[in-house]
Amino acid sequence: MAKLDDFNERLDRLERSGTDAPAPVSARVDQLTERLGRIERSVPAASAPPQAPAAASSVTPSPRPVQASAPPPNPQASAKPQAPAEPKKIADWTVREVIDGVAILQGRRGVIEVSVGDVVPGAGRVQSIARQGGRWIVATNTGVITAR
Repeated sequence: MAKLDDFNERLDRLERSGTDAPAPVSARVDQLTERLGRIERSVPAASAPPQAPAAASSVTPSPRPVQASAPPPNPQASAKPQAPAEPKKIADWTVREVIDGVAILQGRRGVIEVSVGDVVPGAGRVQSIARQGGRWIVATNTGVITAR
């Protein structure tokens, strides 16, 4: 808003000085003034909270009749609750250490350092490195790598 005020002030000074600006400059000033007006009109509209129509607020919905009987319960749904799926453990790699968000992994191919976003050969892209239950876990898009 300060820039808009500064622009308006400069425009007013230009108009008061009475100097005739060349045609391309005055046309550009007119364009800028028009854009400024559109911006100023849109700012209050954007900052105001949306209002519900008055007609909609006076109408109350009709009460719905209550059903006498409910549908029979699904016997499979109540038999056993769904537990979260256990992530697949990647056996080819082991977490040896984590230092400053960088995991040191050991596998058949040797020792590598990875951070979030890196690709572990045969295990996928690293999604997170976190400590869980006192152990470091490296989660990839195909499973998890744990310390043994």
